[in-house]
Amino acid sequence: MAKVHIGGLDLEVKQATLGFLKRKLIPARKKLAAAGEDDMPDRLAELVYCYLEGNEGVDVQWLLDALPADPAAIIRELIVASGQKVIEQKPGEAARQ
Repeated sequence: MAKVHIGGLDLEVKQATLGFLKRKLIPARKKLAAAGEDDMPDRLAELVYCYLEGNEGVDVQWLLDALPADPAAIIRELIVASGQKVIEQKPGEAARQ
């Protein structure tokens, strides 16, 4: 199982399966997309927790304290570690598709 380093801990990352995507990741991404500015830190921590659930001592509250203010690099690392592909988009590319 792949690992990431957050908050001084080496944490195991859940492998992405269809069930994981359906039950955990897609609902978390929908909540993140609908979140207002005040809720964004909680939704980001919940998204990260989807990948790290089951690691001892790790919960959403711990992640709020351990994650950097911009967790994009860690989220990218989690995506890759789980076996998913990261699709790179250049600025303005999404608008042309």
